[in-house]
Amino acid sequence: MKRVLIEEGLDIKRELYLGLLVDRASGLPVFMASAAGGMEIEEVAKDNPEAILRETIQPVVGLQPYQARKIAFGLGLPGDVATHATPFFSSVVSRVY
Repeated sequence: MKRVLIEEGLDIKRELYLGLLVDRASGLPVFMASAAGGMEIEEVAKDNPEAILRETIQPVVGLQPYQARKIAFGLGLPGDVATHATPFFSSVVSRVY
């Protein structure tokens, strides 16, 4: 059976970058985020590395709430959006474990 899902188009106001990767140097997972997101994160890393937020995750305890809040506010999310983003960030990380 073949299906096509069609969604309503939305006016995108801004793009963010979120990533979860393993840092080669430490061997630990790192949650990365940038308000200068989009598809060219490699260019951001090269030209403006301080625009990328990084939070190292200790596997035993996972992403801590204070780390998720730090990312949300570092992205410049307003308070009410940050409140909803924080558990979202934590749930993304918890699905990896």
